Parts: sequence; C-alpha cells; structure tokens
Amino acid sequence: MKKRIVVGIVSLMFSVMMFIAVVMAFSQNAQPAVGKNEEIIGGIVNYHETKFQDDPRNIYLVNKRTGDRRLIYQSQKAYVDWISVSPNRKFIAGIEPQDSITNTNRLQIISSEGEVIYSIDDDVRKFSWSPDGEKIAYITGTYEEDKGFISTGLYIFSLKDGSKKQIAPRAYHVNWATFDSCIYYEGFKYNPVTGKMEETQYHGINFSPDGRYYTTTIPEVGFKVYFTETNQPVTERFSARFKDLRFMPTWAPDHDHCLQIKEVDFIVDPIIPGKRGGIIVGVKQKKYTIYDIETDQIIKEWTEKPEE
Repeated sequence: MKKRIVVGIVSLMFSVMMFIAVVMAFSQNAQPAVGKNEEIIGGIVNYHETKFQDDPRNIYLVNKRTGDRRLIYQSQKAYVDWISVSPNRKFIAGIEPQDSITNTNRLQIISSEGEVIYSIDDDVRKFSWSPDGEKIAYITGTYEEDKGFISTGLYIFSLKDGSKKQIAPRAYHVNWATFDSCIYYEGFKYNPVTGKMEETQYHGINFSPDGRYYTTTIPEVGFKVYFTETNQPVTERFSARFKDLRFMPTWAPDHDHCLQIKEVDFIVDPIIPGKRGGIIVGVKQKKYTIYDIETDQIIKEWTEKPEE
C-alpha cells in the first residue's frame, strides 16, 4: 500500500511539473508581438522629427496601413533612445538616461504592450539582439571628458530567465550576426553555443543577413562594403551611385545582401534670414532605397512624409 502511495505521489508531482512547463511554454509563445503591418516609433529621434511636438519619453505602436498610433510606454526618465524591436517582434528595447549627474544609462526591455520586462541598470551604452530575439548582447561603460568612452564589459542577457554572462572585459561595437548566430566585436567572434572565442581580421562587424558582405562600423573612417570571403572592399559602384550620404546605410533585414539607404529632407529654421546654416526643426520627407550591392540594382524605392 505504501509503495502504491509513493508511486502515486511521484506520478502526481511529475504531472504537475509537466503542466507548469507546458503553461510556461505557452505563455512564452503567446507573448503579444508587433504585427507585420505595425512599427514602433518614438523617443528622442521622433521628438526631433516631429518638430518637438511629441514627448521624447514616449514609445508608440503605429499601424502602417491606417496611420493610427497607440501610446504603449512612457519613460520615467528624460527620454528614450536607440529604440529597437527584437527579431521575433515580441520585445522592444531602448536606452534611457538613468542619472544626468553621473551620466549613466539603463537598458529598458518592454513587451509590445508596454509592460516592463527587465530594467538593466548596468550603464548600458550599446546593444544587439540575438537572431531569435530571446537574448541581447550589450556593452557597458562610462564617459570621461579627458578619455572619452571607457568600456567596462560585454555581456549576454537572457530574457527567458533574467541571467547575464560577461563574455569580454571591454568592447566598443557589437553585432549579433544573423547568418551564423555569433557575436562580433572589435577583432573577435564569440560563439554563444560553444563558448569559443576566435580572433578575426575584419574591418567591421556589420554583416549582411547572409554573411556574404559586411560594412565598416565607424563613421569617421568612411562607409565601405567588404566581401567577407576575401576581406576586400567592393564599394566602388555603391559610392558612384550614392554620394554625400548623411546617414550610414544599413542592411535590409528581408534581403540576403541589400543595403537600405535613408535620405532625409530636413526643415531648417535659419538663424539669420538669408544666411546659410540654421536649426533643424523638423522633417519634410524621408526617402528609402533598397540596393543590391552584388547586382548593382535598386530593388525598391519609397518616400515617407510625416503627418501634417
């Protein structure tokens, strides 16, 4: 009899544990996501682009078809910057100024409904999502007037259990590449699965989705595109077609190796009428171009204008 009771208790405990696991998995999969016809805007960038009409603390969910937008989050800090949606479109990350006196930042991770999932108060300066959207790599550090930015580490943070792991004592740029799921930073490649670190000879870390090309990271050295296999530049045709770009091109996420170029026509309020120069007070329009670096062809072009 006792043996049957023990077996029954063990069986019940196993069933309860399986039920909890299923509920947790369902809860994770049921996490509301940003739809294909929706986008996230807001923060300090949107504040400038809307002629200072919007609150730099706000993050909005916008329906691209109807133009309707909904406020999903308002920061308790002065503003939000570097707003980014996770690849699985379940989460939104942004950097907020934590303390203006000490010039420290925090990384805020929220759901698509604006619920705060995690606040990482480690003075985060830059970050990059994992391809599955369940982890995030971030760089911490401080700024000093005489020394500039001083990195204090590169970390991986898991959204599944809230754990973090330091993988490097310092880093200044980071990219969690899509094509091989490895984390790249200056001169190194880290494999999160094996934990293996390798040195690299690349001139940058911004790889195309298929890994066939990569671009330079630092704007000061000029924008260049390299062929990953040979590490040789292939920028000539691009430079001839697109000149005097104010914004660094990025890789179009839905293409293997196409660049997305953004050109912005700003509204400028002149300091002195009739003189050159002035203050940017808004945006007239944004022109986007999807360009295939391999075939030297423009795949798509469109223009976006802010609402009047």
